[in-house]
Amino acid sequence: MPGLANVTIKKNDGTTDIVWTGIVPSSGDNVAAVWRSDTAATQNNCKPTAQMVAKPNGDKTAKRINLEFRFPQSYTESTTGLVKVANVLPVSMSFLVPQSMPQAQIDEAVSQTANLLASTLFKDCVKQGLAAS
Repeated sequence: MPGLANVTIKKNDGTTDIVWTGIVPSSGDNVAAVWRSDTAATQNNCKPTAQMVAKPNGDKTAKRINLEFRFPQSYTESTTGLVKVANVLPVSMSFLVPQSMPQAQIDEAVSQTANLLASTLFKDCVKQGLAAS
């Protein structure tokens, strides 16, 4: 089983690294593992977070992996100096991994999905709020 670790990724500029810190490991099915982008803000409620939960389906023939990301937009209120959250961009993804599928096919499906999401075309579509035309 993969252990919780910090994850370093590129920011939108494609050059700058940002670290997502592993905060809480999952202790098993139905318990979220949590990461947080600690350098993105000073207050915890303003920091982007990622959660991953794995749980078996009803007849235990597959595992559902749910991913939830939250990207808050914060601002400093001019009259009080308090930092507040104005908006949150939530992102949800779900994978249903058949337990009887060969691991090589699972590996290929997951890698291709992640690489499609990392492609310039897919990123630009989501950034602009449009499907490719």
